[in-house]
Amino acid sequence: MVDVGLNGVAVIHQFTEIDIPGGAFAPVITDSTQRAACATACLTIGTFVAGPENQLVAAAAQRWLPEGEAWCGSTSDPLFLWGPPGTGKTHLLAGLCKRWQASHGKDSAEYLTASQFREELADAFKTNSVPELRHRLRSRKLLAIDEIHRLPADYYLNEELVHMLDAFKQTGGCVLLASGEPPRCLSHFSPSLVDRLLAGYTLALSAPGLTARQELARRIAASLGHVLSAEVVELFGRLVPGTANDLAGAIVDMVYGPDAPAKFDANEVWKFLATRGDRRRPATHDIIRVVARYYSIPQKVLKSSSRRQSVAFARAMVVYLTRRLTGASFHLIGKSLSGRDHTTMIHSFRKIDQLAQHDIATQQAIQELQRLLTVV
Repeated sequence: MVDVGLNGVAVIHQFTEIDIPGGAFAPVITDSTQRAACATACLTIGTFVAGPENQLVAAAAQRWLPEGEAWCGSTSDPLFLWGPPGTGKTHLLAGLCKRWQASHGKDSAEYLTASQFREELADAFKTNSVPELRHRLRSRKLLAIDEIHRLPADYYLNEELVHMLDAFKQTGGCVLLASGEPPRCLSHFSPSLVDRLLAGYTLALSAPGLTARQELARRIAASLGHVLSAEVVELFGRLVPGTANDLAGAIVDMVYGPDAPAKFDANEVWKFLATRGDRRRPATHDIIRVVARYYSIPQKVLKSSSRRQSVAFARAMVVYLTRRLTGASFHLIGKSLSGRDHTTMIHSFRKIDQLAQHDIATQQAIQELQRLLTVV
């Protein structure tokens, strides 16, 4: 495995383009000083921009798809992108795929989500058209599969991916994969599949640094039709840590939220941001209390060693909501649930995360619990 960057892992960040009702993505930087500062502090590769903290990895990504060259022909090992929600995995993967298509033709590359891949394979089995599906995908010079961590522990899916990676290695094609977890943590995958993922390049996407968050703030506000002053941009960069999703949520709240400031000057925005975090982030004990009440399970039982199915599911919901709403580590979440180990917490989170993709009852429960947690 070839890793680049700190701790043996490469780190890259791409500015996220969001689609919000009310305005298409259209970056507006009118201040020439701001524009010059951004150009100096950030490294741009096509539509991908990395702040100083990620320039090394941005350079590594540049090697994958240099302008006008089929670099992938020199190695057929996969490129594996991973990172938590909001770090730009999907946008980077789709962007690399589009950039390849621009240079080599639309039919030379294909982008699929993991759920699309799973559904197409299932339909192919039902219609006896697996050879046709394999031919279509393997005929591409570049294949991008997003959210691969969401694939279930299914033998046939694992084997299909193993054989597909082997086929691309033989033909010199390129496979790009994106995941919410690094290859070694995909314990529901077969060892042979994990080995093939580890054989390639692994790039870990990190949350944007200060410079990147400021540029994101400018771009997201511009997509909503607002040009922020340099002082307000600096406030968002300093007071809203985290991912592009965190920044987008803060700016959307500032523009459309019930507590939106009357005007977007530095003073009003500072007051808004200074109180917003405490209003929006529930405490872990509140999440446990609300989930216990929602499922009619005493908190003491929820924290106990009971393995009853209803208790285990409610406990997993606590893990999922705590991780999503507070960003707490699995270790800390486990401590709040009577000292459970982080591996169990990861399994619980993944269980709800996968159900939330297709189970309507789980989706409704998450939405209702999130609503209840906004009023605690």
